[in-house]
Amino acid sequence: MNGARNIYYKMLPLKELIRVDKLVTIHYFEFEKNYCFSGEAHQFWEFLYVDKGEVDILAGKKGYKLQKGDIVFHSPNEFHSVKANGRTAPNIMVVSFNCSSSAMDYFKSNKIFNLSSYQIDLLSKIFCEGQRTFLTNLNCGYKELVKKEAADEFASEQLIKLYIELLLIDIIRSNIKNENCNRIDTVVKEKMENDVVVEIINFMEENIYSNFTFDFICEKFFIGKTHLKTIFKKKTNESVMAYFQKLKMKEAKKLIREKKYNFSQIAEILGFESIHYFSRCFKKITNMTPSEYATSLKSRIQSTPDIEKE
Repeated sequence: MNGARNIYYKMLPLKELIRVDKLVTIHYFEFEKNYCFSGEAHQFWEFLYVDKGEVDILAGKKGYKLQKGDIVFHSPNEFHSVKANGRTAPNIMVVSFNCSSSAMDYFKSNKIFNLSSYQIDLLSKIFCEGQRTFLTNLNCGYKELVKKEAADEFASEQLIKLYIELLLIDIIRSNIKNENCNRIDTVVKEKMENDVVVEIINFMEENIYSNFTFDFICEKFFIGKTHLKTIFKKKTNESVMAYFQKLKMKEAKKLIREKKYNFSQIAEILGFESIHYFSRCFKKITNMTPSEYATSLKSRIQSTPDIEKE
């Protein structure tokens, strides 16, 4: 080999910004409409994807509503819970894994995203490779993944790792390119807040004859007190309980017009502790006593203005 030349090639190390080193769980659940998980915290990352319906989640001290196509990331040691809305039965996919890469800090401040078709396809690949790799039934709640003695396909474990890493990288890339996709800091945040307020108002209207506290509302809808006060005031210009009392007065006027009950009975039906307290509340909101309203022209009009206009 006379005349042969030794050519020197420089090897370039490839930087890994996100490296998933351990897998904890892969699950796909079909829950009933009243499903409720009280919550947990653990030392690894977890994401939850809504494939059908919608769910309410608690992430730390904040509550959110997730709809079909949404994914939420829970960072290590963050308390989180999930419940169905009582109307639709949700399907969700949950994947938990260990990743100590600093780039994952992105998901601590940007928690919720709506996935693209390509990203949803990556989720399906993760689940399909999981079925090829593990004996564990991925549609049930067993937390420990048990490997098959021989995987159905070559390198299926490595593909799970690569698909998860690719999903994480693509979410970060696509949302850095388009800041409007950040669902916590943009118009979608407004929609999420509006949905929560509407759901609370609907609940109050459906339970107009009941009595409950502000703390009860916060617990029921998985939302912090300060956060609820802020968004409810912003949407309605009222506090939660003041709005509920106005709804009760609207119902009181209807009952007065129907003339089936006297004032004391109406007060009791609506949950007031006394006729005197009921009368004070009625006058404060309507500028009339129950007696004045009963004999007024306004009470004779079938179509009364909405509460907000009164």
